[in-house]
Amino acid sequence: MPEYNIQALPEELLETVLGFVKDSAPSESYWNCLKTCHQWHRIGLGLYEGLGYAASAIIESDSRRCDVREGDSQSDFNMSFNLDLAPPSHLYLSLMKCLTIHIHHRRVAASISPLSRGDLVESLEKVFSLTKRLTTFSLRFSDGWDFPRLDVPAVPQSMLARLISVLPDTVINLELDTAGTDLPPSTELISQNAEYHLCYQISKILMRLQHLRLRVGHVCDGLHGRHPNARPCQRAESCEFCATNEQSACAFLSSSKMRSMTIWLPWGQTAANNSFVRASAPLLNPSFRNPTIFLLIHQIDNRNPERTSIVDPAITIYKNFSWTPQSNVSNALRDRLEYFRFKSISGSSHGPVKGVSIRKAQMEQDRSRPCTEHEIIVSTQLRRFHISPSLGTRPEPGSTSPYSYMAEQTVENMLSWTQNSHLGYRFPLPEADEPGKPFWKHTKLWRCRFPDGCKERCETLIHLRGHHMYAHPGSLHHREWQGYQPCPSLGCDRIGANGFKAWAEVEEHLLGHHLEPCAFLRDTYRFR
Repeated sequence: MPEYNIQALPEELLETVLGFVKDSAPSESYWNCLKTCHQWHRIGLGLYEGLGYAASAIIESDSRRCDVREGDSQSDFNMSFNLDLAPPSHLYLSLMKCLTIHIHHRRVAASISPLSRGDLVESLEKVFSLTKRLTTFSLRFSDGWDFPRLDVPAVPQSMLARLISVLPDTVINLELDTAGTDLPPSTELISQNAEYHLCYQISKILMRLQHLRLRVGHVCDGLHGRHPNARPCQRAESCEFCATNEQSACAFLSSSKMRSMTIWLPWGQTAANNSFVRASAPLLNPSFRNPTIFLLIHQIDNRNPERTSIVDPAITIYKNFSWTPQSNVSNALRDRLEYFRFKSISGSSHGPVKGVSIRKAQMEQDRSRPCTEHEIIVSTQLRRFHISPSLGTRPEPGSTSPYSYMAEQTVENMLSWTQNSHLGYRFPLPEADEPGKPFWKHTKLWRCRFPDGCKERCETLIHLRGHHMYAHPGSLHHREWQGYQPCPSLGCDRIGANGFKAWAEVEEHLLGHHLEPCAFLRDTYRFR
């Protein structure tokens, strides 16, 4: 009787078998199948139209963002980093459509490996050289960069500009989200070398992009300024843009493939002090014919209306704030169609909260000498995003949220970038909202990102808020939840059921968030 070997099956039949496993079995089981042999790995990866990968990086700098206003030619920040990027194979890289880099710093995510002096951009450039089909790239700073304080690594925007310059030509969807904490370039630096200017670098690839989301520390009219592949206007004399000296807008609209552009203005920036806002006026006019959906989000410090940047004045931006969207979608459409319902939200913060304050006082009594690192980490503030109005003076249940991504998605709605899990790879929601699109998964588009492995899908953002209320803690880093103590460092994953059973375990964990040796333990050693 002849012996049969599954590897002897025609590849078309093997592809059908693996496709059935992919659609019916848990994802972990499917990925275990792909480890069987090179043939299964190759065929199985090919079944993913939107193959993605997410990696985490920890960045530190000798300079702190709260101490520096802008980067210039004399600046030397001595950056160090640790990039955890280990895809399953070179084949995976060559077939990958989406790559996301989640950026953390030491007080958010401790590293068991030492950080190395080097260049993150050079490391990513080597990865890009292996990607042949990469269409979507996202670099996103984690929670804990802009709140509760700006005592975080100073990351120059010139580094982001260099990153854009080495992106593969295949990238058509781009997200850069530093929570506005990257260090703007000085006028001197831009005049000396335009290659260090992020807006200039993006303008060079703007014509090929389909989805762009920017939330950075500096945005100017340079983003509109250079369109080398734009077609000349065929009716300049009668063109409504050219007639008003808005040739850049005309060039963009006539040649761009852009479907959505979401720009978060830096804190305190308005038409009075930001050239990008003025240059974008015709593109935001609902009466002009425009195939691109533009969304401009104003970040307003209501407590300090004179604010000019995220560090000036040097107090928190989240005491009393609001995010207000502006779009070229008319108000009539925004009222009638849920897809375009971009909502304004407000928020506030206070602290440190009572529970953390008590533990802090106990620590001071138990130790003969103070520890500055413990002081910084444990002095936790509470931030609330007011997503829907309440009838009374006190917020109604479900009307607020501690989750920053919930607030961002409420403002951006269907122009949001999303991810399938905590620290998963990110992609534009319009590329996942119906079958046949690259990142389509399910009719329920809104995913929970709580860091305990929850992957709940919800039909609407309102349903997702309800899920948060009943399945996860309402106070992320400040209160005990079902017997678990959270880490007080905003952005740390050790919250909810990922927390600790005793405060002593929390204290030991906090040593991993220290930048300097702990004064409570003189012999504590930390990699730098």
